[in-house]
Amino acid sequence: MKNDLENRLESLQEELLVIHKERERKNSKTLKRVDESLVKEEETQSNGHSEIKKEEEKVKEEEPIKEEINKEEVEKLSVEIKELQAVNQVLSKQLSEINHKIEESEQEKDQMKNRLNNLSEEELKRSNIYIEMVERNNKLNDDLSEANKLKDGLIKKIEELENGQGEYSKMMNSQVIEENEQLKNQLNKMIKLQHYKNKRKKEAGVESMKI
Repeated sequence: MKNDLENRLESLQEELLVIHKERERKNSKTLKRVDESLVKEEETQSNGHSEIKKEEEKVKEEEPIKEEINKEEVEKLSVEIKELQAVNQVLSKQLSEINHKIEESEQEKDQMKNRLNNLSEEELKRSNIYIEMVERNNKLNDDLSEANKLKDGLIKKIEELENGQGEYSKMMNSQVIEENEQLKNQLNKMIKLQHYKNKRKKEAGVESMKI
């Protein structure tokens, strides 16, 4: 923004210079026309008086108008230049203050960096950052301890479940074996009984044949 204002200020100053030059040029042209009119008047005094008077009157009529217009433009540009100069001064002051603050901040940062690099153990312990890190570390240790407790508890439950499944399997196996033994015994008894019945039938048949 400062550069834009400076460019605008230079542009206005150039315009003002152009206006001044234009005024000088017009003044010189007016004088030249008057001189030429005077020369013509000397050469043609008999028939040129009326034309010279008309030219002079025309010049006199145009000159105040042009002069007034140029004067207004000059005043307007002068006011605008002053305003821009005032704004430029304010911005320059603000820029200077900002640069000063930046310089102070850089110095403070360097001082802080040097101080941090050369902290004693006692200063380090009193540091808020150090205290915060210690508290955070303690909390992490507590969380880790709690997590380990939960892990140990889960491992214990899993082992108990696995052991329980093993005991259940053993119990089921023993029941199956016992039932198998019972069935085997019953089957043996049934076989023996059937043999006994068959034997009795044979003996009964032999007795009937004898009779």
